[in-house]
Amino acid sequence: MDNETEREGITLGEIWRMIKKRLWIILVITLIAGVAAYLFVKLLVDPSEIFYTMEFALNYPGKEELKYPDGTPFYYQDMVSVEMLERAKASSAEFANVDVNKLASEDAITITYTLEGKEAEDVEQYRETYTLKVSQKDFANRELATKFLRAVAETPVQYVKERANSLDYSLALETYEGAYSFGDRIRLLTSERSRILEQYEDWVSIFDESYQVNGRALKDHRADVEILLSDDKREELSRQLTVYGYVPLERLSERLAQLNADHETNDKKIAEIELFFQGSKGGVSSESLEAVAQTYADLKIENVDIERKIQALTEENIKAFDEMLDGEYEKLQQAAEQTKQVASALYSQETRATFSTSRAVQEGGSSMPLITIGAAVVAFLVASAIVCAVEYPKLRAKREEQTKEPAKEEN
Repeated sequence: MDNETEREGITLGEIWRMIKKRLWIILVITLIAGVAAYLFVKLLVDPSEIFYTMEFALNYPGKEELKYPDGTPFYYQDMVSVEMLERAKASSAEFANVDVNKLASEDAITITYTLEGKEAEDVEQYRETYTLKVSQKDFANRELATKFLRAVAETPVQYVKERANSLDYSLALETYEGAYSFGDRIRLLTSERSRILEQYEDWVSIFDESYQVNGRALKDHRADVEILLSDDKREELSRQLTVYGYVPLERLSERLAQLNADHETNDKKIAEIELFFQGSKGGVSSESLEAVAQTYADLKIENVDIERKIQALTEENIKAFDEMLDGEYEKLQQAAEQTKQVASALYSQETRATFSTSRAVQEGGSSMPLITIGAAVVAFLVASAIVCAVEYPKLRAKREEQTKEPAKEEN
């Protein structure tokens, strides 16, 4: 026996001779299988398509309420809208050839949202992430896709900052001056003050009152507003309105005419009551007399009040009161502007997109040559196995025939 390795009664040499005998058939099968695999995968499966993904987290104050700083709703799907993609494209000249309309209309760019939560020390902790995905065919290379996906993720960051910069805590001058009465103006100023303080309370609840913005703690910014139009100040202004009945100058003549008319009406009623008391009171109960006496006293007191108001309702006094209110208005507008600057700085500090990787992650992308070669190798092995299975019985029969011939010669 030769030195060739044997396996289950057949040598490697015999296997090769069987394959060689039908080699042309095996090669044809191999070629057909390779071409068929290539066409099938290329036309129907196309595993060669490569996708780029970028995972990131978006954070800004108040995001858990799913609102932008100005109160408009936040929808993460908007990050891949045509408007946002146009903003991303405009951020760099490198994206001049990116067809954002195609990306949006054909869903060639997608975004998914993932929420992961856990409990730690009785506190629920959550991690929110977004994943952007695009196809390689829409970008010249991986680096360009990475830059564009980062630009898309940064677009809402800029949008949040823009919304924060547009916040307005002021009271429009035309609204303030258009108020019907001084009482309405006080209520408008009180409402503005409350609105600003509520904003600081919201920020303190998210961060801390010692959180630094523009070089000062939030509590210090808040204190600047708290001292404006304080409770004592509002009570004093309201007291003066009640006692003196101040009205805007344009309504002074009307107000004086009304007060004089009311005083004249009261005088007539007082005179009638005095006549009543001077006349016979027969048949009038003591309760009725007490009621008439009380009405008389009330009218006297009301006239004193009217006289005080008429005396106080001078142009000089009204201007002084008006200037006092205007001073409070100016101080609150300064506080409103300061609060706007705080909002702008705070959102600028705390709004960011945090990326999980520095480069876009590549997904998919099988090599067509490798697929073709692999299919051809498998086809070659299968075809060879089939040929061997067909030829082996013949080889075995030939062996048996060769074994019988020496036996005949010995007989």
